[in-house]
Amino acid sequence: MQHSLPLPDARLSGAARSAFILASGAKHFPLSVEQLVMDYRAAPMDAQNIIVTAARREEMQQWQRFLAESHLVPEVVELAPCALQLAASCAGESADKLLLHRLDEGWLWVSPHGLPFQFGVFDAQEVKDISQLASLAKEQYRAAKLCDEEMLFSSSRVEELPLGVGAWSPFRALTQLSPPLPANPAAFALAMGLALRARDS
Repeated sequence: MQHSLPLPDARLSGAARSAFILASGAKHFPLSVEQLVMDYRAAPMDAQNIIVTAARREEMQQWQRFLAESHLVPEVVELAPCALQLAASCAGESADKLLLHRLDEGWLWVSPHGLPFQFGVFDAQEVKDISQLASLAKEQYRAAKLCDEEMLFSSSRVEELPLGVGAWSPFRALTQLSPPLPANPAAFALAMGLALRARDS
């Protein structure tokens, strides 16, 4: 869950600023503060706003327990749409192309990295024809009129591209590559976005 908020008064700093942002953001989510974990970041391409992200505390704890059983201790949790945007940006892809990523049981669409942030998911059962994906995503994106006609597609599967989308390689974000390279570079789009993520300040 996400919500965009205007920047708080510049006189607020440190813990007071964070507390104000999270309290303001909590008013826009359907669950109580006790049921949520929240974080925020600057809104891409909009210096006057921030984006507050919330997740169910219970779900986060379940993930942490699952990872702990595998002896993994994550330092951060990142949204797949943010990782996908970052990978496309670092790979030098157009800042006005919507992104489409195949999930196990559907598709994730993400706004271009140069336009207002928004994303959504199409369940496989609600999309009868994958050639409709591009038009469906543009119907949902509020800034679709600013987007390029073509979308960028990534998937862990090797498959025929839906109508209106083009392939891209997240490996273009790297300056040094050694063969052999994977046959399907787009399968690594999310991993590349996570690997290139800037450290939190």
